[in-house]
Amino acid sequence: MKRLTGKTLNISEEILGKVTFKRNHIFSKKDLVCVVQDTSDIPKGYPAVLSNIDVTNTKQAVISEIQGLSELNEGDVVLITP
Repeated sequence: MKRLTGKTLNISEEILGKVTFKRNHIFSKKDLVCVVQDTSDIPKGYPAVLSNIDVTNTKQAVISEIQGLSELNEGDVVLITP
């Protein structure tokens, strides 16, 4: 088990989901946590988004400034806590 930390935004309860780096999920986003790197373009519709840079201007649930984000793999299960 890995423990990564970052700055939370718009998260008030625990979120459990599978990591994805793809943004083309049209119908089945509800169980996915999207990972974006080196961009402030936050995709909509995911329960949460993980980013390695500072993100402040969104209504999405985001954990930003995560160090070690590259340690995650497609399909990893993550638990996000506020």
